[in-house]
Amino acid sequence: GMVTFKLANASKSYNTNVKKDPIDNFCAIQEDQKKAFEAKKRGKTVTNARGKEVKPNWFEGKDGVWFYTLKYGNRKLDVKGNNSVEVGTDKKQIPAAIDWVISEARDGMLTKVIQAVAVDYSKNKKK
Repeated sequence: GMVTFKLANASKSYNTNVKKDPIDNFCAIQEDQKKAFEAKKRGKTVTNARGKEVKPNWFEGKDGVWFYTLKYGNRKLDVKGNNSVEVGTDKKQIPAAIDWVISEARDGMLTKVIQAVAVDYSKNKKK
């Protein structure tokens, strides 16, 4: 017979395949950054769980010092007025800096900051 359809009120969920806990989300984002760092050395790129290309959160500042920006999605974290980790002049230390960020997050050092950004992020995502 004929297929019948009905109307529904639905909205797309952006985080369908990403863990709901903001700390888990944050750590997954950092893990993606580590993968992206390794891939970039081989001239490759990495896509995240939502199929978007992972853009590097690390950059070279003045005097050849590398920085790793703390981000949740496209939002920078503000940790007591700081938004980045100073990695030093050795770019190869970036993955270790990311591991340090993950352990800080896991130890609860960034919970309030991450939750504040996560709430803001999901509110703006729904628009």
